[in-house]
Amino acid sequence: MQEYLSVGILGFGTVGSGVFDIIQNHQEKMSQVLGKNVRVTKVLVRELEPYQEIINSCDTFFTTDINDLLTPDMDIIVEVIGGTTVAYEYVKRALQANKHVVTANKDLIALYGTELFDLAKTQGVDFYYEASVGGGIPILRALTISMASDEVTEIVGILNGTTNYMLTQMIQNGLSYDEALKQAQALGFAEADPTSDVDGLDAARKVVILTRLGFGMAIQLNDMDISGIRHLNKHDMAFADNQGYVIKLLGMTKCENGQVYAQVGASFVKKEHPLSTVHQENNAVYVTGKALGETMFYGAGAGKLPTANSVVSDIMAIGVNILSGKTGRPFSTYQQPTAFLSTDKVFFDYYYRIYLQQGFDDSAMIEQVFAKHGVNVSKVEILKEENHVTMFVMTELEKVATHKVVIDALQKEQSVVDVVSLTIF
Repeated sequence: MQEYLSVGILGFGTVGSGVFDIIQNHQEKMSQVLGKNVRVTKVLVRELEPYQEIINSCDTFFTTDINDLLTPDMDIIVEVIGGTTVAYEYVKRALQANKHVVTANKDLIALYGTELFDLAKTQGVDFYYEASVGGGIPILRALTISMASDEVTEIVGILNGTTNYMLTQMIQNGLSYDEALKQAQALGFAEADPTSDVDGLDAARKVVILTRLGFGMAIQLNDMDISGIRHLNKHDMAFADNQGYVIKLLGMTKCENGQVYAQVGASFVKKEHPLSTVHQENNAVYVTGKALGETMFYGAGAGKLPTANSVVSDIMAIGVNILSGKTGRPFSTYQQPTAFLSTDKVFFDYYYRIYLQQGFDDSAMIEQVFAKHGVNVSKVEILKEENHVTMFVMTELEKVATHKVVIDALQKEQSVVDVVSLTIF
């Protein structure tokens, strides 16, 4: 056995270089915890030229060939390439070569998790992914270890730093959606193509992972309702504020009687709720358990060192397993048959913003739509503008199934130009 644990990193961007830095700078503590040194011995990059300075200043071997990392002397492979094409191929090859694997790739876990978990189990190796949800927040290990004896009933989170930053700017500084997006892109929080973030897909992939670890159920993206923040404007922010709420993009998954319901969407959050205080690019996960009650995990949801720290914590956990001869145990062994809660049994309060054509300002006509479907309206406000009328409606304990029917019915009304709706958490 080598005198050190050999780590190979796939990708040397923001997170990959952060993993390298932490291992290089925290050797003394890590060696005391493990009783053995940890070394980054090899790094896979697309091209060598951009890394000549670091190549010349360290003993780590940089290469463009994945085969150089699948050698007998390699213990742990860290995948921080991102995406689901090359990353999937390389992670699968690493597992097949009996390498333990750590990844920060939520897309990979959400789409191919079951296949890769089974492969790791077959090969008797560890496959860990703490950094795939919440960046530097240790939520996954908390669910699988600290809350292993509890029955978790609901997990709600601000899971995307880009949209939380944008919403913070829209709420606190009065920016429009387009202005907030432009600012987020300028600061590097948002990609040139922000679709995954602003349409809720990034958060939804994290909900898939949280559902698996919290409830032991394997759901897919098409099993949940997913929406984002593109449709929000200053009227939504102002109305929420006047009613004692702020707007957050929430990922939610809940389990009742062995059945799960999950969704992602912009939501009204009471100002008194801890999630309302999570600003800028930070993330938070709010967990409810029958024994523990309500608890919140808060911190940096992205960034070089916060995310890298979660990756290195997985490396350390695998190192303990290697040295104790107990590898091959899944990140979570908790499994239940996947069953879905009927949308007739899921209730939320809802907010609606309804744009009416100019000249149509009779709220009674719209309220009849709600009454026809048995929905209790708790508040109605009307704003008359130059070219149209805007109705703001709040409802109480509306079935998710009924909500979808009401949206469809409103959109069919001749006077209605557009309908926007948010859950009230």
